Amino acid sequence: MKTGRLAVCAAMLMTACGGGGGGGTNTGGGSGDTSAPTTPRTSGTIYDLNEITWTGSEFIAVGNSSTILTSTDGVTWNPSPTPVSYGDLKGIASSGSRHVAVGRDNRIVTLH
Repeated sequence: MKTGRLAVCAAMLMTACGGGGGGGTNTGGGSGDTSAPTTPRTSGTIYDLNEITWTGSEFIAVGNSSTILTSTDGVTWNPSPTPVSYGDLKGIASSGSRHVAVGRDNRIVTLH
């Protein structure tokens, strides 16, 4: 995300998406708290990450060029194989058992 940062807070762990696959974590005061220091983390992708969600057991981040990453701790990120190119994924939502991403062309994709 080139124009800013997007953050989701779960269990007092702040995880942020950033441009060029960057991201970070902090233990700030909750969602929207920008006063706490952020520790840069490496996601393992060169593509922009656009949104992240907490499923109740893991984080799922989506980004450009069909990038999907998962993490149980917000620190170590693992690529999730995508057998089909969905283009740029701009949003993600989860009910805990079902995960849905939205692409640039408003295509809705059900994930794992």
